[in-house]
Amino acid sequence: MSQAQASHPQVMDATEASLSMIRSAIEDRKVLLKEKRGKEFDEICAEIQQLKWQQTRLAGALWQGQCQDGGEDGHMEMQLKGWMSTS
Repeated sequence: MSQAQASHPQVMDATEASLSMIRSAIEDRKVLLKEKRGKEFDEICAEIQQLKWQQTRLAGALWQGQCQDGGEDGHMEMQLKGWMSTS
């Protein structure tokens, strides 16, 4: 087993943790939206959009990594849909 193959699960775990943190950050920003108006509201909306783009890129990387491992059991797809349901 190569070093890259051995470290792959660690990378996947780190990516999953990052997705979780981003989801929390999005939820935190959504709570802030209730209190803000005008320019601050627009800035927080822009932050949320940027976080969602980051979330999308990470989910794509996680999905691609899972597919390369041959994991096609549907479990990963369900996880990704759960992480992405922060609309």
